[in-house]
Amino acid sequence: MNYKKKIFYFISLILLFFTTFTLLIIYTKSYDSLNLIDSGLYQKTHHGSLSDRVTKFYILKKNNSAKHYLLGASSAWTIDPEIIKKKTNEDAINLSLGGAKIHEIEKFISWIVKNKTGTKSVIINIEPYSFNNLQYSRLPIEIQDSIGDKLSTFFNWLVLKDTIKLLLIELKLIKPNIISNINNNKQKKYFDVGFRYYPEYFERKKNPLLKSQMVKSLSMNNVDFKRIKLDLKSISSLKRIQSICVKNNIKLILYFDPVSYRLLQANDYEYLYSELKIVKKIVNEIQPVYYFNNFNIINNDLSFMENSHHHYNYEAANLILDDLLDLETYQLMDFVNNENYNNVVDKIVNQINSKKLNALLNN
Repeated sequence: MNYKKKIFYFISLILLFFTTFTLLIIYTKSYDSLNLIDSGLYQKTHHGSLSDRVTKFYILKKNNSAKHYLLGASSAWTIDPEIIKKKTNEDAINLSLGGAKIHEIEKFISWIVKNKTGTKSVIINIEPYSFNNLQYSRLPIEIQDSIGDKLSTFFNWLVLKDTIKLLLIELKLIKPNIISNINNNKQKKYFDVGFRYYPEYFERKKNPLLKSQMVKSLSMNNVDFKRIKLDLKSISSLKRIQSICVKNNIKLILYFDPVSYRLLQANDYEYLYSELKIVKKIVNEIQPVYYFNNFNIINNDLSFMENSHHHYNYEAANLILDDLLDLETYQLMDFVNNENYNNVVDKIVNQINSKKLNALLNN
């Protein structure tokens, strides 16, 4: 009997704990993406302690005028939505995410279609890392599309931690985080449209020595790339994205980000090989893509990189947009479809010496 009572008390305590924290989560709204920032719990920045998935959803929810959306990996953080606005006379926002996965992008697009009107275009930058289903960072509960995903996001240790912090703020035991790293209008403008502010870039613009030091470092550091297994679920997810866009009359542009020539060359052009295999699958099964890893000026000039081999600076981003916004007279990228794929690969192969890439032409 005592044994049964102990089990009963133990289960009762668990249920009490679970019920109490469920009510506290609801009371503090620690699951709500907007409240996490508007409450002062987190700073208004896309590269702070709060997941950029949540901060990007915050600006998406707040923006009711955007007609064009940039999604994809963090390399596109430097793409300025204002350039799209000047070209189209319509607002745009940059929703690029650190380590973005295709299945995450699908969730954002599904939410946009259901909750925003008048969307005209979606531009997605892709890289080999995009094609797996690993959970990189915390997703906002609002874009989770299944009950299971919503519950796992709701009952999460991060939500529990935020619940406690919000309670302490309400009880005035700790101060809200009202001191933002956004200390001028320029930085605030960057945040509101999802545009990353890199102060180091502007320091290098003022001081050429800093720029030359960055280039020297990138030219000498160790670069490695190991083959990534292509997750077929990601391809299925990209197919659904394409179907959503077709159904809702949204122009979908897919492009592969430029990286440095040193990353392309690493491990006998392993990055290039892996990427071109993905390109082949996409153009054969989904739609054409635009390809920027053809050893153009951005690839070959390390000064276009933003202190890494797979992040480009604002100048490179402007060149990319010049091509993507004028698909008739583009200069740097290659248009790739199922008919000209071999020609594009052949043009790249002729610039380098790699038996690995030759194999792509024979498969």
